[in-house]
Amino acid sequence: MSFYWFCLFTVANALLLLVLALNVSLVRRRHNIANGDGDEPAVRRAIRAHANGIEYTPIFALLVLALSLQLTADWWLGVLVLGFTLGRVMHALGMLGPNRLLRFWGAAVTYLWTAAAIGVLGWELLI
Repeated sequence: MSFYWFCLFTVANALLLLVLALNVSLVRRRHNIANGDGDEPAVRRAIRAHANGIEYTPIFALLVLALSLQLTADWWLGVLVLGFTLGRVMHALGMLGPNRLLRFWGAAVTYLWTAAAIGVLGWELLI
């Protein structure tokens, strides 16, 4: 049994969440805000970009783990992990950068791959 895709997912998305957390600290420091967002839009965006990742990543990690335990085909796991991770990167860039359209597409990609993972797991449980 291989947990390659689960491990890759964990490394990539933990790194993304770490970068987003560090960004919150740097933006707070730049605006001299110790706690909360200080009603500063840049700090609020940084906090929400990190929090949004925290909201979506754990459930997808559980889906990937369950699919790994179900011995789902490696190609399926690879597509799901890479697609979801791409969506999370797009969303974070869209929240923090000037291209807000990336936020929309990042969210759409995240929803798509989460729904696909749910569908694959559901299907595998039925067969």
